[in-house]
Amino acid sequence: MVTTAMRAAVRGAAVLGAVALSSAVAVAGCGSDDGPITFDTDSGGSDGGSDGGGGSANGSSGWEEAEVAIGPTGLRRLSRAEIERTLTDLVGVLPAGVIDTIPYDGETPFDNDYPTQVSSPTLVDGLFSLSTAVAQHVLSDPGRVQDVLGCIPSAPDDEACLRTFASTFARRALRRSLSDTEVDRYAAFIGFAEEEDDFDVAATMVFQSVLMDAEFLYRIETGEQIAADPVTLRLDGVSMATRLSYLLWGTGPDDALSSRAENGELATPADVRAVAEMMLADHRGLAQLQRFHAMWLDYDDLPRGSSLEIALHTETDKLVERVVAGRTWSQIFTLGGSYLDGELAEHYSLGVAVARAGWIEYPDSRRAGILSHGAFLSVGEKFGDTSPVERGKAVWTRLLCKDMPPPPPDVDSGVPPEGEADTCKQERYDMASRPSCAVCHAILDPIGFGLENYGPRGEWRTHDVDLPECAISGEGAVDGLGAFAGAPSLGVLLAESPDVHRCVTQRYVQFAIGRDVTPAEAEIVARMSSELQANDDLLAVILDLVGSEAFMRRVVEQ
Repeated sequence: MVTTAMRAAVRGAAVLGAVALSSAVAVAGCGSDDGPITFDTDSGGSDGGSDGGGGSANGSSGWEEAEVAIGPTGLRRLSRAEIERTLTDLVGVLPAGVIDTIPYDGETPFDNDYPTQVSSPTLVDGLFSLSTAVAQHVLSDPGRVQDVLGCIPSAPDDEACLRTFASTFARRALRRSLSDTEVDRYAAFIGFAEEEDDFDVAATMVFQSVLMDAEFLYRIETGEQIAADPVTLRLDGVSMATRLSYLLWGTGPDDALSSRAENGELATPADVRAVAEMMLADHRGLAQLQRFHAMWLDYDDLPRGSSLEIALHTETDKLVERVVAGRTWSQIFTLGGSYLDGELAEHYSLGVAVARAGWIEYPDSRRAGILSHGAFLSVGEKFGDTSPVERGKAVWTRLLCKDMPPPPPDVDSGVPPEGEADTCKQERYDMASRPSCAVCHAILDPIGFGLENYGPRGEWRTHDVDLPECAISGEGAVDGLGAFAGAPSLGVLLAESPDVHRCVTQRYVQFAIGRDVTPAEAEIVARMSSELQANDDLLAVILDLVGSEAFMRRVVEQ
């Protein structure tokens, strides 16, 4: 039932939150097919300050300020996944489907690409529905009330409890300390609770106001202007905590990190690097690196519904964990064992008994590294079978960061290739013989056919589906790298390729800055790529990035 007080709560939430959100959208310059967002009332500004400190320290990375830089960056909005993770940290496990009111973000390949994000009334309405659902989820569970609110209301008009909740919840959600004036505004909602004789009315208004605030949805970075450079800021500690947390953890700063920021412990690149080392050692740091690899290589879309699908994800997550923690990143392509349970071992036809999930060595040379994992191989699933073209494209564009033009306008890639049902697959997919298709397919097809021994989810096979007479050779080639036979030998080619090292570092910089890498970041990518190729240590490369003076600066997008 929608009460008078709840209608007032909607208005109150708009005053403190949605209007600020509208203002941020205008600042960001985000377009929308739904038209502009407009509200009638004004919102209060942020009291966030700067901890100053120009400093010339550059940490232990050795990157000179004059040589490396990050180009202009716009106002960054939290992605749907970041919103979900942040809310989970704030209130605990969310009800299934509650995040569905928030529109999906596109992936290019990452979901935090701010130039592609669209802010619209649809997003605002979804955020309001989400904030209301989160409030109901918390307030209907007495145990959760204590954990999230920090108190149990003693009466409908318990203003002290509402103040406790507002000050702690808003500090974490908005990622900064609140002024007394701001807390007073939230506390004033207690009047609506008195009107309805229900504390939950006021608490719901706080949830709505905070979660619709622009400072929740957007990463608003502040700092001191660099001398004689009107468009460059050196970020303050609070902004650095947020930048670090969403890059390394995929969520907002926890209380410990926020306290470090407010105590001046993120004032220099050396400070930032030291804190980043601790963050990467945390389980959240590992989870974010696993997520980075999944989005980069496009297997994040593989469902997690069945036990087999869960095992496929677990296998690849464990591989990422092993090569990153072992400081031997290139082994992601060559490692001769995997993390398997009995179902997955049977699915792969390994011929070994696995009583409990764990690491085992492969019994033969048919598999090695991520290229033989069903999670990665699933990106080439199409028409109920594998698509050599899609697999070739995944290796060429995702792993090597090579460009590939779109197909001709008269080619429909959504239909299977022509050919008789009893024609061998290699003949049906022979697009390289067609002049209009030859340039691309001459590159993609040899890669994909070299992985044809692996089915849509990585199962081993020796011939085409339902065509025993069509034997699979498993032989392939990568333009510029050489010939291979199956995943293990392709993995060796990729592990030794400078293009792969350049690609993963380029993609990580893209992930860090929330947009495509431009010539402004060329020196950063070059240094990271050279270091990774020399030392094979992805963690060290990441630490050099976040522990640089460049990472502490923001050039404002004009």
